[in-house]
Amino acid sequence: MRNLFDGLKEVWKYIQDKPDVVQAIGAIAALLFTITGVAWTFVKWGLPRVLRWQQCPTPSKSLADAFPFEVIMPYGERQDVLKRLLGSLQANDDALADFNIAYVSRDRRRNVSQELESSLRTKKGLLILGRTGLGKTREAAELAQRLNQEGWTILRLKDGKWLDVPVMFPEGHMEQRRKLLFFLDDLNRPMYSSRQREGVSRNGISDEILKEPLQERLQRTLAFYERECREVWVVATARNELVPEREGEPSERDKLELTKYLRFWRRFEQYVLPESQWQAFVTVLKEGVKDGSIKADSRDFDEIARRNDGTFRNIVENLIQAKTRQEQLSIQTFRPTLLGSWKERYDLAVRQYPVTKSLYDAVDLLRQVDVELQPVLVQKTALLLRKGHWWQAWETRRGFRRLVAMETRLLDPPDGLIEAKEYRVEAGEYLSKLSKLLLQEAKRQPLVMVKPLSGFAFSTYRLSCYREALPCLTRLLGILEPSLGLRNESAQRSELAQIFWMRGNCFSYLGEDNKLGNYQDLAQKNFENAITSYDKAVEIKPDYYEAWYNRGGALSELDQLENAITSYDKAVEIKPNFHEAWYNRGNALSGLDQLENAITSYDRAIEIKLDKYEAYCSRGNALFKLDQLENAIISYDKAIEIKPADSNAFYNKACCFAVQANLKSALENLRKALDLSPDEYQELAKTDTDFDSIRNELSFQALLNPQ
Repeated sequence: MRNLFDGLKEVWKYIQDKPDVVQAIGAIAALLFTITGVAWTFVKWGLPRVLRWQQCPTPSKSLADAFPFEVIMPYGERQDVLKRLLGSLQANDDALADFNIAYVSRDRRRNVSQELESSLRTKKGLLILGRTGLGKTREAAELAQRLNQEGWTILRLKDGKWLDVPVMFPEGHMEQRRKLLFFLDDLNRPMYSSRQREGVSRNGISDEILKEPLQERLQRTLAFYERECREVWVVATARNELVPEREGEPSERDKLELTKYLRFWRRFEQYVLPESQWQAFVTVLKEGVKDGSIKADSRDFDEIARRNDGTFRNIVENLIQAKTRQEQLSIQTFRPTLLGSWKERYDLAVRQYPVTKSLYDAVDLLRQVDVELQPVLVQKTALLLRKGHWWQAWETRRGFRRLVAMETRLLDPPDGLIEAKEYRVEAGEYLSKLSKLLLQEAKRQPLVMVKPLSGFAFSTYRLSCYREALPCLTRLLGILEPSLGLRNESAQRSELAQIFWMRGNCFSYLGEDNKLGNYQDLAQKNFENAITSYDKAVEIKPDYYEAWYNRGGALSELDQLENAITSYDKAVEIKPNFHEAWYNRGNALSGLDQLENAITSYDRAIEIKLDKYEAYCSRGNALFKLDQLENAIISYDKAIEIKPADSNAFYNKACCFAVQANLKSALENLRKALDLSPDEYQELAKTDTDFDSIRNELSFQALLNPQ
């Protein structure tokens, strides 16, 4: 210990004698420390951000790409037009990319291409039907490309975008209004997903917009453009298989609901695409082998073509597999069915890279909730699904790069690719975690995350998952609202107003849930937040009748009935046939004891919707309060005629008869109410003063107190 002390004294003495040397050493140490710190800071914080930036797509020019169509101006370059119509992410120099493969006539005996064009020119609307992989999209794209060269502007409906009639013609997206060709590809999935959840109306909060399936919204949208433009044509594609792919789901043809929406489908000439002759597949094989530099024996082509399942897609997938694996395409290596090709590709990838399973599941989950397939999101969702930790991220990134190199089209999956794993991820259990993941990414890349956030928010909202939708809608508004004053583009303003409306609805629904759970303070706060959101929605879009209506519902929940009536008045001023607004206006008037006016509102609701039994019930209640018992009974009878299991109408009828001292009729109706809803009315009737005139009757007591 003494030696150590002596040594320190000598060091101190040296420092005092040689200050310049010590300062130099200190400066060098400080410089090294600074360089090391900067390097560590970059590795820890900068490098991950650089990598994310490289993996993320470039944000669009506008903050909210709200216009639901991709616009392809006339006289575009053939390859570019085809690539955009096919929605392909494949590289331009990829010889086996769909848009680079030469078009081949599928039947030597008939000119299918000419038949399609003739049908479209005659009817102005064409629906190309066929099973998956048959080449529907390619035929439609070739037809659209030819029309593009004749001066037609093409509007291709984007995946996952909400479609509704624009407020005004979107001048900023199109330079002229002469000839518009709408390109609607693969309609089965969006039409089915739009009807999986019907809109709801509870306690004055309506989702009428979301009740409307895609067929009706397309019909209205096309009618709008037909009023604004000289010529509007439509070319669409859809699958028509009659056997469902998954248990519990309708078939692909049934998803279209061709008979239910006759008004919409009547505008189309339905063209069932014929099966291709084997010679067409031979041509594709020859061209693909040559352009892709694939090893093959041309003597095998006839046999391969005859073994094929009749789809062009399967031929192309086999060519891609042979090129990727650098193996010879032969009769032995050829997978004869498209499903078999997808399945073999999936099984091989899982064997080589086990993380493949999680990556496929990630794409499955993200597609279910309409989230754009960005590389970073797919990888992080895969990590979420496998419950991996940060040190497994490298393995996930490596597996993702390998799958992309194998040309699996993971970010641009055609029909059947993801389904090859033969099960479906249950989205419900991951929505909360996925919401948090998207919000975290939105902090880092706000502009890039607009499309994924909006897709997820709209999807979860339609699934009634309001707790997951609300924070995403709020974050979207934080990104988009600051730019509102910078432009006056109608589609973007309309979408922003809708986001405020949906956010208000989320608060309203969550307020109702809290109210039922006796969290009154939280319920009140939610309704106040809802009103704030509705106010913003109508400020941006004053004719937003649903926002006015739902504002009235939230005000009613806060017992601000006079203000609620003002909002309902605004809603019916904009949309006079809005029966729900008339009905809830009547309820608010009834709450203020303005019973005559309330009955007038109920009558208006019934006039618009003859089977609105709730209006008959509420009308009966108002008449009961006015002591017009006979008319009240007539209203209750009408409600029961429409809905025979309406226990409330039977109970109220019993009250009317009891006030009239009509024991027999009172007991008859009360018995029916108790049969339908015993828990609701058994105890209520024991204390309801409307039954005072018959309360002492033994038959009444026996009915309420059975042995």
